[in-house]
Amino acid sequence: MDSAMSPFASMLMRNEGQIDQIALAQRPVVVIDNGSYECRVGWSLSPTLCASQQPWAHQVNKSHLRFKNQIAKPKNSYDKDVDAVHIVGDELSYFEQSKLQKKQIFDKDIVTNQGNLEHLLDYSFYNIGIRNQIESPVMMTEPLCNPNRCRALTSELMFECYGVPALSYVVDHACGYFWHQSNQIGSREGALADGLVIHSGHHSTHVVPIIDGKMSLKHSKRIPLGGHHHTEMVQRSLTLKYPQHKGVFGYEQALYIHQNHSFCAYDYAEQITFLEKIYDAERDL
Repeated sequence: MDSAMSPFASMLMRNEGQIDQIALAQRPVVVIDNGSYECRVGWSLSPTLCASQQPWAHQVNKSHLRFKNQIAKPKNSYDKDVDAVHIVGDELSYFEQSKLQKKQIFDKDIVTNQGNLEHLLDYSFYNIGIRNQIESPVMMTEPLCNPNRCRALTSELMFECYGVPALSYVVDHACGYFWHQSNQIGSREGALADGLVIHSGHHSTHVVPIIDGKMSLKHSKRIPLGGHHHTEMVQRSLTLKYPQHKGVFGYEQALYIHQNHSFCAYDYAEQITFLEKIYDAERDL
């Protein structure tokens, strides 16, 4: 048995078959927030709420992952073992980028390459302590109005490759809205109140009205503008302003500037006036 194995996975292997005696609805759920920029994976159980009911519950919620949703493999060919290795998530930063061949999982917000998604899921399940067949239900996020073919291929991967007992798909911004409403108002009825969800993602922004506690899809709008386009605008602006440093401002550098040195203006007109004064003062120097 692997000594680096999590306590929960070790207990499953020592007590083989015990989890089958637990009702499916009472088992811990593996939650996968599969965003096009960042992936978050973890267990649904809260140790403070469930440890008194299940003796192993307090050991489940220790492993949570949060990493960039990217995959690469080495360009150079060394041997079969190295060629088969896929580097996932933030581990790419430990390698020289010019020696890596990046693989695509998404087309905008849609998962289109389930083969690369399998490598990402292998990495995720292994790092949250799962070493054998997945005995717990899985909940995975998907974009609004996800094509049936993309969902079917993902479902085929989850059921046939990993053998999950149950799989559920959910729209992440709808979950965020209902969670926020229920916590703010303090009741489930409050979460069903009418509202408007504006979800700005990495590749697109969705505007979804909530009517009678349900998403109104026919009134929803998708705007092809997200964080990726903001970063590209920063990169192009810096390249135009400093053409002598064109080779310096890559996408990763522009992303760092975007994330650490930018903000959202509360009053857009006032901010534009302020910037015009600064530019006028610079021109006068």
